[in-house]
Amino acid sequence: MKIKRIIKGVLAAILLSFVLSASQQVDAQDLYNSKNEFIGRINPDGSVYDRSNNSLGRIHSDGSVYGRSNNSLGRIHSDGSVYDRFNNSLGRIHSDGSVYDRSNNSLGRIHSSGSVYDRSNNSLGSARGVKQEWAALFFFFFDFTS
Repeated sequence: MKIKRIIKGVLAAILLSFVLSASQQVDAQDLYNSKNEFIGRINPDGSVYDRSNNSLGRIHSDGSVYGRSNNSLGRIHSDGSVYDRFNNSLGRIHSDGSVYDRSNNSLGRIHSSGSVYDRSNNSLGSARGVKQEWAALFFFFFDFTS
């Protein structure tokens, strides 16, 4: 009986340890500029913060994007098309990470590694672990400080 309780306790501790370590893996993802300086983060729930932990806005699961003052900035549709708050097309994010403006001119690319480059292949920064769509919204389409 006593051994069974000990084994149950050990298994419970292992399970708890596993759950806690898994929950720590969904932390916020940091954003860096081209000089590798921390510029902010995007939490898994879409909350966007600057380097001083001030809220800049949020990217909602329905694709709507809001700025610092909870004002609508626009939205991203499931096909990657991006629109401003007046429903004007801004561009599109392709599944391969390439980003285009409304006239289909290249703006840049978000690599699977999280590195962000402009159309001339100059580094804009990085967003490792951030959804490509969210990184593109941050680096190419919306000014979250407004």
